[in-house]
This record gives sequence, structure tokens and C-alpha cells, in this order.
Amino acid sequence: MGWNTKWAGALVMDMNNLQHFDGPTFEADVLNAAEPVVVDFTAEWCPPCHMLSPVVERLAEEFAGKVKIGKLDVDENQEIAIRYGVMGIPTLVSSGTASWLTAWSATPAAPPRSASGSRRRRTRPSSEIRPRG
Repeated sequence: MGWNTKWAGALVMDMNNLQHFDGPTFEADVLNAAEPVVVDFTAEWCPPCHMLSPVVERLAEEFAGKVKIGKLDVDENQEIAIRYGVMGIPTLVSSGTASWLTAWSATPAAPPRSASGSRRRRTRPSSEIRPRG
């Protein structure tokens, strides 16, 4: 038996901890899951997604049996990504027992909107502006 075949079974078993979610089974696999779930919204063409992939795989290995961790391809499941407000990928979303708790995205956030809905920077009133000199 070679040195690399000794661990082959463990590697195959560890990779099985990473789920692949899709549209038809998303509700059963994610929304109705008994344990907490982490969904990695990803795409094949996305380089940052490929960079994050080893981290997600490691998390799936470390939390096997405690947390269900999986990937959802946004190209094949656009309606799910839209429903949960995924604006950029990769995005990791974790759920509690009943509702979505938090999301993390590698995409920079847009500036906050003002009460009027515009994305303008806050400026100082003219009374606060001092002349130069």
C-alpha cells in the first residue's frame, strides 16, 4: 500500500461533507434543515469564488455533522440568488433554525443611501465652511 492510498478514503469522505444545492431541493436542503446551514453562492467563471473554494471545503470538513455547508451555482439558480438579494459573488449566507442571519460578500458594498434614496456624499453646510487663507 502506497503512502497516498492510506488517506484516500478520508479524502473522499471529507469531500462528501460539502453539499451542492439547487433549485428543486433548496427548500428541503436549506430552509427546512434541522441544523444550521451555510450557502456559498458561487459560479464557475468567478476567480474569487475559486479562491474561496478551499476555505469552504475546509469548513465543510471541520463542521461535518454540526453545520450543513454547500455551494449554489448562481448561473443555474438565478431565481434563488435574486430572492435572497445576492448582489455579487462569492457570497456566503448562513442560516439559523428559522431565518437567514447574516451574509458576507467579497463584493464591495455600495455607499449608503440617504433618506431620499440618493447615494450622495454628506456635505457640510455652507455655515461650516471656512475661507482659505
